[in-house]
Amino acid sequence: METHSKSWRGPREFFREILIIVVGVLIALSGQQAVDWIHQQNELAETREALRDEIAQNASLVALGSALDRCRFAMTEKFPVVGPADNSGDSYVVGISHRF
Repeated sequence: METHSKSWRGPREFFREILIIVVGVLIALSGQQAVDWIHQQNELAETREALRDEIAQNASLVALGSALDRCRFAMTEKFPVVGPADNSGDSYVVGISHRF
């Protein structure tokens, strides 16, 4: 840090010192903004990657569920659930049930 032991010689020198201080503060603020922007960009990239991974995982789960539904539907067509053999309600002929 620079210190001055002499007094200012006029308003021009005073405003020069003020200008130096203002420029230094602006440089510091600009640097901080640049660091914050870089940090936000990194966070944004991580968030986008996590969302892509989650979307891919959800898509695979939907595909698996769809395949299982097709399989269940085919099985219910092949082996339908049948109700009571008589009106007493005691005996059933049971196939593969399909629940929604």
